[in-house]
Amino acid sequence: MSFPSSPDFENKTLVLPAVSFGNVGQLAVDILLSTALSSSDAQHSGHVQSRHLLPVAGSDPFGILPSPGAIATPCELYTCPRANAVIMQRRSMCAKGRSNNFAVEIATWCKEQKFSQVVILAGADSGSLRDRSMHAALQQGLIHFVASSSVKDELDYGSWQRFTQQERDPNGDLLVASASDSGTLPSNIHKGGLSKRLFAACESVEMPIISLVCFISEGYNVPDGVRMATSLCEHLPGLTPKGMNESEPGKWIIPSSWNSLAPTAPVEADMFY
Repeated sequence: MSFPSSPDFENKTLVLPAVSFGNVGQLAVDILLSTALSSSDAQHSGHVQSRHLLPVAGSDPFGILPSPGAIATPCELYTCPRANAVIMQRRSMCAKGRSNNFAVEIATWCKEQKFSQVVILAGADSGSLRDRSMHAALQQGLIHFVASSSVKDELDYGSWQRFTQQERDPNGDLLVASASDSGTLPSNIHKGGLSKRLFAACESVEMPIISLVCFISEGYNVPDGVRMATSLCEHLPGLTPKGMNESEPGKWIIPSSWNSLAPTAPVEADMFY
């Protein structure tokens, strides 16, 4: 794995998406970066290269990258001094059979760089839940979290709800948890992308990690991404959008790449053949 020549990452928080159900984590990171970059609260720090990621390239997703004609690559780093955080945006899946290798690389690198914690943002399939109280929480729009054993208990999680639901069988009956499940993400968080593997990799090297989970139905998931970004700001207030003055709240800056997610104009016929 090749990282850019790194500044001092000691005691900073690494935020990254899981590339999971509904792309919720990537959408949250997109709007966080678009807003921070527009106000110079974040700087593009470089590209991350890994043989475990599928190659992909695209146009500048924010329209504000430093050099003209800049392209987006599979994995990039941005520093956010105001939030004492580093944000990693990942736009491609891991190569088949390489997810665990990539998770171990990230966890090892975070430990070496002395990050204070990792926060991974994931979407998960709400259709897999069978618990009545959990569905009630979903209706309230709550974000759930799971913290590793090395995360400090005194952290303020704000409106986040700790995910403690036990695995259930198809009849809805509780299953007995195995002792080997301790220190892992609950098995009934389905389609969470890299979440489980990174959680386990960080736990093995005693790297504190918090997994933020948004249970959703897949479709137009931009509102879920914005909701997750807003919830993350409770834990990292330095990522909160700046207001123009004390009486006016800050506003999210929509990334230019989102214009194609739900186009309002007719699609050009030349795109089809």
